[in-house]
Amino acid sequence: MPHPNPSTPLLATASADKTVNVWSLRDFSLISTISGGHKRSVRTVAWKDFGRSKRKKKQRDPVVLGTGSFDANVGIWVWNDDRRWTRLRNQDEQQGRKQDAAAQEATLADEDEIDMTREANDEEDEEWHFSTLLTGPDSEIKSIEFSPPHYSANLLATSSRDKSVWIWEEVEPEEWETIAVLGEHTGDVKCVSWCAGARRGGRRGTKRRRLENEDDVGDADVEMENVQSNGTSASLNLEADEGSDDVVGSRNILASGSYDDTIRLWRDADEEGDWICVGVIEGHTGTVWDLKWEGHINYSVLNLALCTSNSAFTDFEADWAPRIVSCSDDLTVRVWRRELSDAEKEKRKQTRTSSAVPTGFASARLPSIIRPQSAMERWVEDATLPAVHVRSVYAVDWSKRSGLVVSCGGDGTIAVYREVVDMQPSTSTASDADVVMNGMVAASNPATTSNTDSESTYTLHRTKWTLVAIMEGAHDEYEINHVCWAARRDPGRRFEGEEVIVSTADDGDVKIWTLPYGVGDDPYVGR
Repeated sequence: MPHPNPSTPLLATASADKTVNVWSLRDFSLISTISGGHKRSVRTVAWKDFGRSKRKKKQRDPVVLGTGSFDANVGIWVWNDDRRWTRLRNQDEQQGRKQDAAAQEATLADEDEIDMTREANDEEDEEWHFSTLLTGPDSEIKSIEFSPPHYSANLLATSSRDKSVWIWEEVEPEEWETIAVLGEHTGDVKCVSWCAGARRGGRRGTKRRRLENEDDVGDADVEMENVQSNGTSASLNLEADEGSDDVVGSRNILASGSYDDTIRLWRDADEEGDWICVGVIEGHTGTVWDLKWEGHINYSVLNLALCTSNSAFTDFEADWAPRIVSCSDDLTVRVWRRELSDAEKEKRKQTRTSSAVPTGFASARLPSIIRPQSAMERWVEDATLPAVHVRSVYAVDWSKRSGLVVSCGGDGTIAVYREVVDMQPSTSTASDADVVMNGMVAASNPATTSNTDSESTYTLHRTKWTLVAIMEGAHDEYEINHVCWAARRDPGRRFEGEEVIVSTADDGDVKIWTLPYGVGDDPYVGR
């Protein structure tokens, strides 16, 4: 699991020897080993994300790691960083590294980088402080995840073999309390994931978009292990907006996947501490091993030829809601989307109408007469990704930067998928040909004066998922247990924002994989 803060280039891996290894993504060296907290194998790890710190420069956020074990306990660790915080540029100078211009610019911008060099007297210090031990579940911990930093409370979700999901809240620094125990799954719960939403623009920092050359559409080929796909993306000019730090699509809702073949959604419906199940996603015919929320807004689905103003982007972002990708024992990787109820659609229309009324206009202050919406949500299958795996699919991750999806499984294969515009003419009927997003039907013609189901300021392209990269036998004959995306931070980084794939397997190895850069580049290279 890579650290979410780009100024903290760390990677944590769990091990059967009851330890957790912490690696540097700068040079892939082992920084430290956490031990002594668990009595059995450590199965899962998670970093706490503090987001974009508002602290003063001398008051930096701590580095906090959560661990879940077969001993049914959760440990929370804090890194003793009293003498480790410094500018990473000094570390690079001491080691004599040469960085490219983009990496150097990013390094200079991050003044809170960690110096991960180790001094002789460091051995005398306690590297990791065992802050908290959380107990309660009756069996091994399968998954843990801290809530996003923009949630109103600091939450931690855990899942267990005892078929339960536990939610904890940090009521005081390093003091956690149980606020919910959810037991509606009928099988052990394999994974949990919070809905974090996505930042506007999908790039590092905050961005705003504007239209440019609506007819400018380019093709790109990516070749990998004799697998080719053609992707089409719209041309957007992304401009920085220093005053914006918007996250869209975020909701205080938790998703869990289980041995009972279902995905359940949980939230505090009345915001009074009463967590309930608000949705059940059925469709997999085997254990749901892993799931992730979408964290990237795919602006290429907008039909730029029919979007003529920035209001199209505003409305598109207002309608956008993250989907869920899941993988299963049934050998499939599937994407799910939420369908809004009629009441929610009506409320959305009313919100737009109210926002369009000039400030001070009487009707803008009229109370809503819409009835409270039902707590239950309806989710439907949006897509099944191209079939690749021939054995159980154990892990999946959805890139917050590129929108690429990566999966791995018991067959030792790593696969990468991309959602692209489908340029093939639709053979569906007129009613079936409408593109749907979150239960809202995009219109066939743009409208600038109304936002109803049949009239909208934007239109969407039809999309499809394609396989863009595959690596068979990535860990030789061993099963691959986990894959995830991580920002590339080593000196070999080829461009700003480059990502790598991290994989772990039964052979005990941790491998880092790079994607091809442009058309015709070399396929994945394992390090």
